Amino acid sequence: MTVSNNPYRRPDLYDLEYKDYTEDLDHYVNLCRRHRSVLELGCGTGRLTLAIARSGTKVEGVDLSEEMLRQLHRNLQAEQPQIRWLVQARQGDFRTIDSPNRFSLILWPFNALHHCKSEEEIVATLRHARRLLTADGELAMDCYLPDPSLYSRDPDGRHEQRHFVHPDTGERLLSWERSWWEEDKQEHHVVYVYERPNNEQIECHLVLRMYALGALRKSIAAAGYAIIEEAEDFMGTPVSSKALKWVLRIKPV
Repeated sequence: MTVSNNPYRRPDLYDLEYKDYTEDLDHYVNLCRRHRSVLELGCGTGRLTLAIARSGTKVEGVDLSEEMLRQLHRNLQAEQPQIRWLVQARQGDFRTIDSPNRFSLILWPFNALHHCKSEEEIVATLRHARRLLTADGELAMDCYLPDPSLYSRDPDGRHEQRHFVHPDTGERLLSWERSWWEEDKQEHHVVYVYERPNNEQIECHLVLRMYALGALRKSIAAAGYAIIEEAEDFMGTPVSSKALKWVLRIKPV
């Protein structure tokens, strides 16, 4: 068995896992069209980054993982030159990243907030992002909200079973998830398991720090932002008491 405590060291498997995830693309692409300069925090292998560039918007991306960025650059080589020109990507921690540029829009998408281990870390990240915004700039983001039905799953069970064909090797991979909830740390653990034809298994362990909606609202206010738009999905549905997703735009005050 091969185990990686960092799923972002396997960008090939990451792309397999999320290549069909498109529900956020129109939301962010349409928002980016209204802005002249965009920074994406946690750009990964470029799933969203490339969609933004294909719409004609110049985007700068930052990611902590060298492996993910290498895959982004490989993915970028498959694009037309006019698309490649619109993308800049570099390594860095989105909590402390700096840039000589200022941006009218900063994206913190695809649940990247859950890599913050405390409310104080969320506040610090948002405060740091403020320094990179133009005077009229805004920040757009999305995150999960706590889902008790996930946390009660059998930690030894096989959930979300799927089949993949690896684009490089042609191997058929059987995939499933194991997950459990760590109450004292408010962390949701998800282990993605990929089984090769020879029964060798590759495991990638993702840890997501979860936050209640009230705590997130307080963190945003403490960082000096006001909410200008929010929904419980990418279609603009008003936030309800049963919401499992939070999609929002915020602006410094």
